Amino acid sequence: MSLCVGEYPYFAFRKRDEALKPKLSKSQKLGIGYKPSGAVVWLTRSTPKNKEEWTNKPIQENRVLVGYHLKNLIEYGKGDASSDAVLFINNKREFELFSKMYGVDEQNKIDWDKVRKQWGGLELRASYLPEWQPYRAAVWNSSALEDIELCPKSLKERAIFITYGLPYCPYSVDVLTTLKQLKIPHKNYYVKEHEKEYYKELHGWETFPHVFLVGKDDKMHLVGGSDDFHALLRSMAN
Repeated sequence: MSLCVGEYPYFAFRKRDEALKPKLSKSQKLGIGYKPSGAVVWLTRSTPKNKEEWTNKPIQENRVLVGYHLKNLIEYGKGDASSDAVLFINNKREFELFSKMYGVDEQNKIDWDKVRKQWGGLELRASYLPEWQPYRAAVWNSSALEDIELCPKSLKERAIFITYGLPYCPYSVDVLTTLKQLKIPHKNYYVKEHEKEYYKELHGWETFPHVFLVGKDDKMHLVGGSDDFHALLRSMAN
């Protein structure tokens, strides 16, 4: 089960499994309301045409850069509760039962700390709660997330690169030349000699160039260096 996430930046591809695994605390307070508060990963899938597409196809949203695979997705009443599983509400009747068990008032506000004690996340098929889009999931336990993968189609459609390079560095020149040849939107900044250590610490990357992607959220997401940049281009071409 693959879902894409847009609110959590990724770092180097060679380290992305470690970098992307959200540090979600099992003891955090999620509060009471229509949505859980605190450290939550929000995932959204496009409406699937069939069950196979729902379970296998990577999904995306406007701010998507990577995808997570859910370890377990269990429909309400069809499996045992588990902190590493995401509960799926498939219809209004299931939501009514869920609300009766976890709700705190007639306005459908939910006691998310009570839900957290039994489940690692929640996905709704329809907008049964305010501000929830259809097929949107909230995951608050990182053990409910499994493998991580890129969503290359989303990157290809929205990619704008920003690079920080050294004018005498062959790897920096190679990245910039490739972007120009492929006519990919980009902005390059040359780092001066006395600025090298500053940018290394700022970006958390030891070698040059530093390659970033900027999505529609206007946030910079670190791709890594030259090797990671070309790995991304290969994945986008598939």
